[in-house]
Amino acid sequence: MSGYAGIIRIISTTDLGDADRAAMERMAKAIAFRGPDSLEKTQQPSASFAFSLLTTGPAPQANSQPVTLDGKVWLLGDVRLDRRNELIDSLIQQGLKPRPGITDEEIILMAWKLWRETGLRRIF
Repeated sequence: MSGYAGIIRIISTTDLGDADRAAMERMAKAIAFRGPDSLEKTQQPSASFAFSLLTTGPAPQANSQPVTLDGKVWLLGDVRLDRRNELIDSLIQQGLKPRPGITDEEIILMAWKLWRETGLRRIF
């Protein structure tokens, strides 16, 4: 399983940026063994994350986390879709256009957006 660490601040303050970066460096080192395939750090105004990737395949996985399609909704986590092709086909039937090589994380975000916008409870 990949490794995750993060700091989320309800109220963003600029004076904690250096402290958060230092803490994220320590956390990234602590989780590095969890994912030998990649180690990523992301800093946002009110959130910082470290992610160490363990590739489990065969489906494409996001090399960097958190994942977003629109900059508004984010996903952080290992995802494995058992009915991946059926879900892609269903998204296409709903008028969406998943790109070739889409990751499981991106499929989940597309499905979430569809469910949120249409109120569909099931798409396949």
